Amino acid sequence: MSIQDDRGSAAPAVLMALAVIGVVILGGAVAALETVDEGHEKVVKTKGDTQGTFTPGDWYFINPVTQSTESVDVRPQLYEMVEAQGQGDKANTDDSVKVITNDNMEVGVDVAVRYQITDSVKFYQEYKTKNQLEQRLIRSETRDVVYSEAGGMQGSDIANKESRALLKNSVEDRLHNEFGDAGVELLSVDIRGVHYPQEYLAAVEQKKIKQQEIEKAQYEVQVAQQQKERDITRAEAEAEQIRIEGEALRDNAQVLQLRYIQALQEGETIYVPSDGGFEMIKDVDSESDDNDGGN
Repeated sequence: MSIQDDRGSAAPAVLMALAVIGVVILGGAVAALETVDEGHEKVVKTKGDTQGTFTPGDWYFINPVTQSTESVDVRPQLYEMVEAQGQGDKANTDDSVKVITNDNMEVGVDVAVRYQITDSVKFYQEYKTKNQLEQRLIRSETRDVVYSEAGGMQGSDIANKESRALLKNSVEDRLHNEFGDAGVELLSVDIRGVHYPQEYLAAVEQKKIKQQEIEKAQYEVQVAQQQKERDITRAEAEAEQIRIEGEALRDNAQVLQLRYIQALQEGETIYVPSDGGFEMIKDVDSESDDNDGGN
């Protein structure tokens, strides 16, 4: 009797154990089903070692006991080291690359790097996460290049076209070499801006104002000189005209006679050119006064 009771009491325990095992197996089967989001890949690990990748567009099964996956974003990425302004979480922050120029000026340089993971396995083996890649490789190498290149420049020269191109090309060369071993492709490097100290900007503004004042004064002098030259030209033209008219009057007897007749009619004094200078021919007003006095 006691033996039957023992058997009867053991049966529920066995059933419970089987039920638990069934739940675990069912849960394991559900957990083993893998999908991949668009723009991502999943690195497959077996007992911690990377074995390959899953890509979007299919269903995958893994052994949840010995295998696991890590999702990797393979879309183009942007990493910025800039002085941020405006709104948002990074507003009014300054993460630009700080350099000390050879004239002891501290200048901030904005750098933006675009990249894309092309080998998920190699990337995961080397860096595991995007943040690790950006901090350990992109950030450190970019800062090192910009600091060394810009440190040999004059502060005022960093913002010009040639200097920005030099910084861009130098960063590109360094990252191209480093990315090749990390399963990452460099898409572009952009030197977005240069930030100077406020005292330097104020000095530049004052210099601009003085330059504008000098240019204004030079322009006014130029205008006055041009006006003077026009006045001289006009005076010379008028003098030449008078000379020509005088010669015409002296050489043209008919004109002199016509002027003489007009003067008689209008009661004017006439001066006629002669070898000794000018000769008064007739003063009509004087004759009229004499006649009136005689009456």
